[in-house]
Amino acid sequence: SFFRGDLAAALVVALLVLPQAMAFSLVLGLPLSVGILSGIFGTLFTAAFGSSRSLVCSPSNAVTILLQTTIAEILFTYYK
Repeated sequence: SFFRGDLAAALVVALLVLPQAMAFSLVLGLPLSVGILSGIFGTLFTAAFGSSRSLVCSPSNAVTILLQTTIAEILFTYYK
């Protein structure tokens, strides 16, 4: 009985997170695939390693991964 509710919640989160994560990747000048992957894996990692059962995950997780990717690329390019 929990699976049906969890599946519905997963679909709702996917419909909200993925477009926002894609938009954040475009704003940062990264490919759309980075936004999609960060939205998926950010949500999975939050669900797996979150601190509580009712933890809210949103594109802020995706933004963190995107910013880290961007900063790492800048550091790699200019600080060798």
